[in-house]
Amino acid sequence: MKEILNNPFMVTTVCCLINVAIKRLKKRGMTCEDIEAGLNGMPVETKVEICDFVIDNSRGLKETKKQVRQLFEELQEGETKA
Repeated sequence: MKEILNNPFMVTTVCCLINVAIKRLKKRGMTCEDIEAGLNGMPVETKVEICDFVIDNSRGLKETKKQVRQLFEELQEGETKA
């Protein structure tokens, strides 16, 4: 993990596989045109590359919560090491 205390501005992103994102958005009633427009932003690979922390929510809510808890614990440990 990057040195937390040297960088007060940390960036976290939540991402998932593109096919998972499309399936979820269709399930919410979005049209193909709306989905395409929303996905035309910054590529996921670029987001992952520039972020300090990444949560992958492709594998469901239980796994996502596990990753969030783990990140929270890592951040707490980093803050208390000073």
